[in-house]
This record gives sequence, structure tokens and C-alpha cells, in this order.
Amino acid sequence: MHDSSAGRKKAKSEWCPNTKEILKAQDPAVYNLINDPKYAFPTVLPNADYSFYTFKNSDIKTF
Repeated sequence: MHDSSAGRKKAKSEWCPNTKEILKAQDPAVYNLINDPKYAFPTVLPNADYSFYTFKNSDIKTF
């Protein structure tokens, strides 16, 4: 949810519930799905940093 004046203005024409409270009141099933930790929905937007990751030996798991 983007709860700022710019977010509310944009949401007005695209998506009605622009806060957690409004979504919970308007569509409790979707609210519960989004907030259920077993589904692990992302909570942080990507920052467009897709640089390479250097793996260490400790990152590699063997069986």
C-alpha cells in the first residue's frame, strides 16, 4: 500500500483500497491472504540493483 498524497491520487483511478485498513474492510479475504506469512509475499519493493553477487563457499550447501 502506498499511503501518501501522490499514492492516494494515483490509486483513486486505479485501485480503490490504498491503505491496509481500507483493504481489510473492503476485501478481508485478500487482506488475510496478503498478510499470511506462509505465502511470503514481498514486503520491500525492488531497488533496481541487479548487480552480480559474489558467492562464498559458505553460501553453497551440499547434501
